Amino acid sequence: MFYIVAADVKTLYPSLYRDTVTKALECALEKHSDYSAEARKIIVELNKICLNHVVTQYGDQLYIQKKTESQPVLQLTAWP
Repeated sequence: MFYIVAADVKTLYPSLYRDTVTKALECALEKHSDYSAEARKIIVELNKICLNHVVTQYGDQLYIQKKTESQPVLQLTAWP
């Protein structure tokens, strides 16, 4: 059974590339977990959602980070 939850990420490592994070997570889940292939796929997809829908707050303003897959999270352009 899976539950979808919201998380407030305080420290998102901004210098990591999304594709590198995804590949590392896939490898770690395959080699070091007992999750089924379907469960691993769901976890990886949920991770992609988290990385691709980053909202940051500066003061009272919220910003949605626009992205490209080839950039690390730090190099994203923020749009209110």
